[in-house]
Amino acid sequence: KNRWRLITIRRTGVSDGEIVLDPSYYTKAPTREELQTLVQKVVPGSLIDEVLWGSCYSINSRCAAAFKHHNAFIAGDAAHIHPPLGHQGMNVGIQDAHNLGWKLALVVNGGAMSSLLDTYDQERRPVGESIVYYTSVGYKELIEAKGWVKWSMKNVLPMVFSINAVNRALSHSMSMTSIRYPPSLDETLVGRSHIPGAIQPGQRAPDAYLGMINEKRGTEFVRLHQLLATPHSSLLLLVRVPMTGESEQKGFIGWLGEMLGAHQARKDPGVARALESAVHLSADVSRRTGVPSRSPHTGTRLLLIFTAGKASIVPSVTRR
Repeated sequence: KNRWRLITIRRTGVSDGEIVLDPSYYTKAPTREELQTLVQKVVPGSLIDEVLWGSCYSINSRCAAAFKHHNAFIAGDAAHIHPPLGHQGMNVGIQDAHNLGWKLALVVNGGAMSSLLDTYDQERRPVGESIVYYTSVGYKELIEAKGWVKWSMKNVLPMVFSINAVNRALSHSMSMTSIRYPPSLDETLVGRSHIPGAIQPGQRAPDAYLGMINEKRGTEFVRLHQLLATPHSSLLLLVRVPMTGESEQKGFIGWLGEMLGAHQARKDPGVARALESAVHLSADVSRRTGVPSRSPHTGTRLLLIFTAGKASIVPSVTRR
């Protein structure tokens, strides 16, 4: 209660020349009196009783020209640094490390060619450059706002942010869930979409509720993101099963069991061919990358998903 986090700017234009020439001035923690003077200009009549913790730091905005040079890589703050607007620095660094980590492991273990490592710079540097640019511009406008710009920030922006579509877009941008990696130069890692309107390669996988069939416990509903939250790669194989009036009467799960039987497979050779292709693809992927049971951090998990009458997973959307 009555505790606040205060972020402000220490102006360098002080009158005492000795202070300006003293390098330690810029690293000393702000005093209560100094903060009181600054706050008083913005909120007249306010009083600071005590400063529990204070620190002074300089703000930098820059991004490396390359994240990879021969066998050397940089990530996190070594690759990009920017103002703390939005507090995205830690997330960007973690994403850098994750993107580079699995590729290094795969190449070192002989599971991929060294050219895979080139995609680290291709995918992550544009993200770093974008974060540096937008946080720098936003921070500059926020700090130096005057006149109608300052008035708009106080009176117009709150109304704009209250619009649901704007709020969702801003939330996705700030949480970095809207990042999309571009197609690889040779399309070996991120390819191109062949289905109009479908989720694009390189986008964050949408969430969806799936019915997982368990022989002992029956059908359990799980989220797709729960299944993907492992240290392994995951391959999703989707097979579309056409819905009919008969399937609606028996229920999708019961009807699916009959459809996968040998008799029904002969009736619907399309489903049989799709399943056969899924098995061949699964075997080929397992042979190339291994299976998770042999190592806690390598291998590919194979998820066979049946969709009822639709060509792809339907993302779950929560509206409030």
